[in-house]
Amino acid sequence: QMCIRDSIRSPPNYVYDPILQLEHWTVVESGNDPTRQHNSNTDLIYYNNSFYLIHAQTKWHLEDTNGALVIRKSPDATKGSWKEVARITVPKTDVRDPKFANIGGRLFVYFLPNYYFDPGPNTTFYTYSDDGFKTFAPVKELKVNITYHYSNGTIKHVITGGWNFWRPKTNDNITWYVLASGRKSDKPITTVHDADVTGTMTILLKSTDGFNWTEVSEVYTRWGNGEACLEFLPNGEMRTTHRVGSMGLPGYALGNPHACTMIGTSFNNFKNWSFAPDFQTRLDGATLFRLNGRIFAVGRNHLGPRVDIGNHFDTKRTAFYEVK
Repeated sequence: QMCIRDSIRSPPNYVYDPILQLEHWTVVESGNDPTRQHNSNTDLIYYNNSFYLIHAQTKWHLEDTNGALVIRKSPDATKGSWKEVARITVPKTDVRDPKFANIGGRLFVYFLPNYYFDPGPNTTFYTYSDDGFKTFAPVKELKVNITYHYSNGTIKHVITGGWNFWRPKTNDNITWYVLASGRKSDKPITTVHDADVTGTMTILLKSTDGFNWTEVSEVYTRWGNGEACLEFLPNGEMRTTHRVGSMGLPGYALGNPHACTMIGTSFNNFKNWSFAPDFQTRLDGATLFRLNGRIFAVGRNHLGPRVDIGNHFDTKRTAFYEVK
């Protein structure tokens, strides 16, 4: 499987900037078992004086119903110090994109179940632990409070699944926010394959306990988007990045000239949003963070600008960006 992948999409030739020549070490070896060699979708958190790492362990990036989310713990994150403490599985279901959140002293894991060979998650599952995953709660689907606005002025609140969480964050350790992608539709969400995220919108949700999430605003609705990440600006508002596969043209696997990263900025206490597209890359798998008042991102570099951003068969790499 590794040889086939490399023959189709070989790693790009690249000379690293000296600033990146830092100490590094392997936490999880790929091993010799071909059913467990794809260790991906990582997240890391410091909780109760220990580091916790979570990652998907599967045979490939496509659907693997025998895969698991593996949680490892270390007192200092040094080489050889990581011990497996838990595995999260869902029967006959591929699981991916886990995210940690320490909400009120409780360590949550939010993740996406997938039911399609070409992955297209369309709801969020969660579990949590109060003791560092010596024990953790049974996995459940997350139901959130969504607001529907009708043309006659009627407002309806619906508790429903069908929304993909990305990375929860807080600016005060009291109220947590997360961007979630999905559809406001009367049709059952499980009938929709979200690989190309056609017709999806991103909304902003908030919670104080990690269980009950309520819509704050519709964030980006014009073009289907997903994997939307947020960070707080110095003034308390938000900056966001959205993975947009296309701004109106068809095509997914072979890329699209209108694929981009949509950059959002909130105003009026997250109620309103402005946007600008950036065609350098489609920032897949993004994480945003703030340092000295500036917002940076880590995500996929599709080596653009190009006319087929997102092409499955072209070379890519992980890159650092500043988000302006």
